Amino acid sequence: MSGKQAKKVRILVVDDSPEDLAMICLVLVEEEGYEVACAQSVSEGNELVRKALQARKPFDIALVDLKIGPDSGAEFARRLKEIIVDIRVAIITGNYDPAAAMLSVFTPDETIIKTARGFNESKTLSEAVKRLIAPRRIRQDPLDVTTNLWTATSHLYGINSLTPLTCRSSGEEEKRTDNFISLAADKYWINTVVYPGYPGDNVQPASFQSTIGCDKRCIHCINWRNQKGPSGKIIPYVRPLTTEEYLAQFYLIVRCPRIKNLFSDTVDTSLTVNMSGPGDSLANNLTNCMSFFKRLVRIEKPVINFIITSVGDEDRLQEYLDRYIDFPRVTFYWSVESVLQRLRTTLKLGTFGQRLEKLADLYEEIARKTGRPVTASFALFKGINNIPQEAKRIADFFRDRPLFKIKLMAGAPGSMPCFPDMTTEDVIQFRQMLLDAGVQQDIRIREIFGLDEYCGCGNTTAPFLMEGRQEED
Repeated sequence: MSGKQAKKVRILVVDDSPEDLAMICLVLVEEEGYEVACAQSVSEGNELVRKALQARKPFDIALVDLKIGPDSGAEFARRLKEIIVDIRVAIITGNYDPAAAMLSVFTPDETIIKTARGFNESKTLSEAVKRLIAPRRIRQDPLDVTTNLWTATSHLYGINSLTPLTCRSSGEEEKRTDNFISLAADKYWINTVVYPGYPGDNVQPASFQSTIGCDKRCIHCINWRNQKGPSGKIIPYVRPLTTEEYLAQFYLIVRCPRIKNLFSDTVDTSLTVNMSGPGDSLANNLTNCMSFFKRLVRIEKPVINFIITSVGDEDRLQEYLDRYIDFPRVTFYWSVESVLQRLRTTLKLGTFGQRLEKLADLYEEIARKTGRPVTASFALFKGINNIPQEAKRIADFFRDRPLFKIKLMAGAPGSMPCFPDMTTEDVIQFRQMLLDAGVQQDIRIREIFGLDEYCGCGNTTAPFLMEGRQEED
């Protein structure tokens, strides 16, 4: 290969060993004449890639050590291949087994094995690089989207903590849901949903799973009744998701076309991260939830807003007031269902002992201190909580609480088998009952987007993955 031709190939090398970097440069620069940039850490590598994209001179090839100090070279390499797309990526490792284990999440274009002699065997390294040069992949995204996406994900560590399995889309374009299914290291399903926003709001929402299993045991929750673990049995509350598993869910959805579009310089739509998936992030996972938010709030494009959807928990709401009240752009949704204490406890068994008045006072204090109204959500079930008496109770309960909004939606179809399903028309009628009863708050109606992808806590599971599993003993 001629020197003139070789210099057109730009190579990024990320390795925390100065000796290995020196040997690689000796082979690729002095012997082969390539243009090489070196980094000894993931953060340095992130910055080199960002600058190359901004200069419109992206790297053609990346050689990445499997382990780079405390960081995972596999994660860095995966991001390179999935976000930059047309770059060719090789993993450098002295041990083939970790590389082989990594292949279930990410497949490099080459694996270069270090020997006891390091890279003195320049022929092996040179030949691997020459195999990586051509053919180039076709770039799918505008350069501004790629640059913004790379920058936004540069501080996400833990993206390999979940193994992506599949994505299922359904519905017409304006009402389409995209359900991402991944697998945790302990073999439990994780479900993340991108779903439609309210028309005219200029917001793209996504629902994130918070825990494996749930201890709230809402009787109308399809997910709690149907989700099964590795044994095939219905799972109880198992554990909260880690911060890394939250970040991995975020990484899964950012490459969804509807989300990726938000990283364009010409798009002003914001992204809403809604902790509304299976589990209760406030009651069971507040610390990790806020750690996740603290990573995402550093992203400048797109602007990210946060919603914590919960049945409410007195201790955790007080903790939020004490520790996190100054965190920006967080809104709370309170899943109420009924303001009659005994009916609410019947619908949501795990809310026993949580006082409605106390919860309302704490939510109201959060709203007052943040300037962001709290939304009280009511999933409606025919003959249970869509009746005039309930409308009157709601009007009385919120009469002197102007910092609340109200959201109504039909309960997930089939979630209460002994009762008829609610329709959108039924919800509209109940909204009128509230207005007639004197409710002054803003009232919104959330549409149903389909059974499998219903985007409340109860239905973000994917039943198509559960087929064939044994039933609970």
